[in-house]
Amino acid sequence: SRCFYAIDIKTGNIKWRRTFNNERFINKNVDLVEYDNAILVPMEEALEYINLNNGESFWTYDFSDDFDGIEYFKSEGLMNDYISFISDSDEYIIFDLNTKEVLLQEDIETDELLTYNFVDNNHIIASNSSGYLVMYELDNDYIELVWEKNLNNIYDIKINNKDGNIFIQDKL
Repeated sequence: SRCFYAIDIKTGNIKWRRTFNNERFINKNVDLVEYDNAILVPMEEALEYINLNNGESFWTYDFSDDFDGIEYFKSEGLMNDYISFISDSDEYIIFDLNTKEVLLQEDIETDELLTYNFVDNNHIIASNSSGYLVMYELDNDYIELVWEKNLNNIYDIKINNKDGNIFIQDKL
């Protein structure tokens, strides 16, 4: 089993602890995302919304009938009451956190095996270790290719959304 803890930053005291079955967790490119004094936790077949004060679940959305797993889930995908993320089937998903509904589910057309580096409410940036870098954009509920580049083998990518730059370190 795996546990979530809330720890008081001043005292180090455990405020609450919650235990989950280990198989429910995703070990991919996902983060816990804070939203409205709670935390969004992507699980293997569900998205759980957990109260930060006591660790109890506000709600759980079982997405197993809608899409296959979550590949990429980060805080930059959160905008207002919506979160954008990538499914295991390379689908761009927009999820309404109030109504708990999938608003958009659109395939990302590619022949490349991609690692997603950035996803927000309008853009997707992805790459692979061979040096392929690509940006997609949401346009009238469709995912459109904006540009693609072939670079040297990519080691690391940092995206500075404020300045509009992508910084790439290649492999030797």
